[in-house]
Amino acid sequence: MKARSLFVTALIATGLVFTSCEKNDEAVVEQPLDEEAIVQEDTEMDEILDGVAEQVDVYTALDIEGSYAEESTLKSSMEDVEYPIVTREHLVEGQFYPVRITVDYGPENHKILVHRTKEAWVRGKIIIEKTGPHYVPNTERTVTFDEFYFNDNNIEGDKVYENLGRNDDGNFVFAWSVDVKITTPEGKWRTRIENKQREKIAGTDTPRNIWDDEFLITGSTSGSDSEGFSYNRTIVEDNPLWRKRVCRFPVKGTISIVNTNRSFTLDYGDGECDALATITDSEGNTKEIVLGRR
Repeated sequence: MKARSLFVTALIATGLVFTSCEKNDEAVVEQPLDEEAIVQEDTEMDEILDGVAEQVDVYTALDIEGSYAEESTLKSSMEDVEYPIVTREHLVEGQFYPVRITVDYGPENHKILVHRTKEAWVRGKIIIEKTGPHYVPNTERTVTFDEFYFNDNNIEGDKVYENLGRNDDGNFVFAWSVDVKITTPEGKWRTRIENKQREKIAGTDTPRNIWDDEFLITGSTSGSDSEGFSYNRTIVEDNPLWRKRVCRFPVKGTISIVNTNRSFTLDYGDGECDALATITDSEGNTKEIVLGRR
């Protein structure tokens, strides 16, 4: 069953516009998207990757040896087939770690819930390899994909999480690197490279409940798309992103955004769990927007 692409409309909208120079015939590439459209496109890509990350956390939340079933199933709501099939493989004989966990959603779309309430459709496999328990310093968790689709968008690449240990405040800090490509059913694609750090400021003591997790996030994101545009996003150092798992969007923080021919900032507010954010363009003009409106 085909599901609606989360960001295909925005990618199609980024078609190239050419204008002639006054003194020669060279074409100048302009980006027709305005600041809000750029933010909404980014938000849709964020929600795809956040949905994948949530699935990874659901199936790797417990780090006690023996806590993972050798094989577990969840019955599909659409077919008389039980998915996902979750399997565990120990990579060194006689040792629990390193371990490979494969979450197989099957060859056809199956409905899942992301953020507890929002429906999404997935197929294919998510493969997670862990070198040790999540809260042991210097351990890593690597996520790859095998013919994996989220709402019919193909996801390729990898995500790596490394436990850097506790900081001076006693909070665990995780290095977060992402190198992925997302392709829509129409063949439009967008790449993303992330290099971030996530400080876990709440939820460490309740590993069985991911919904009380909170993070402060720093770092940057870059990438390009099939229309020839590039982008860079940098979290402003003195106002890191504050993410609460129970909230759909960041509740606080500022991002500096540079797209082809455009630069502006996006501010998520002062801690409220809502969908509001403020754009400030390069001339200082501000505009409040509602996130996730596509």
